[in-house]
Amino acid sequence: MQRLLSQAVWDSDGVRDDLRSYILEQLGEEAAILVIDETSFPKRGQHSAGVGLQYCGTTGQVENCQVGVFLSYVTPRGHSLIDRELYLPLDWCEDRDRCRAASIPESVRFQTKPELARAMIERIWKEKIPISWVVAGIGLRWQSGPAYLVGSAWVSLRDGCGEAPNRSDSRHRPDGDAKRLRWSERSSFTMGIGSTCQ
Repeated sequence: MQRLLSQAVWDSDGVRDDLRSYILEQLGEEAAILVIDETSFPKRGQHSAGVGLQYCGTTGQVENCQVGVFLSYVTPRGHSLIDRELYLPLDWCEDRDRCRAASIPESVRFQTKPELARAMIERIWKEKIPISWVVAGIGLRWQSGPAYLVGSAWVSLRDGCGEAPNRSDSRHRPDGDAKRLRWSERSSFTMGIGSTCQ
């Protein structure tokens, strides 16, 4: 497995797309829910891509770890992970030598966790996969609660902070379909420990 992950040449995005197609065949429904959450992987060394001192949800404390943002597809028929993005802290993205040593392409730039989540949701949108809700976990939470529902992740996750968009304004929905996406009333959320919009 380590050889496959670290040395073999394979198309990880292609495998992701094949998995998503299979999951949609098995579980697909019009009223699907997307679940966004982050998880962390404690590490001992300093060479794994994105590793560093950061909040580790697995242990509940700040320690050396990697953090990934994951997207699950949920229907009454079941659920499965269908996408993922590795979070690269800013200090990693600014150290191109370290990135090269970890085989991170030159094209990769810093993205916040909400931006990573948005990229995954946009991939779902581009494939015209119907969804009715987007739910985010504790790592991507509203200040006023432990979790949130986002009716239109397109704006909430893109803007990160500030006022919630006008729910009646169809410009904020890619297809302008008021029935397709529902809105949460809340607008501000935190990332990480005590820091807004990182």
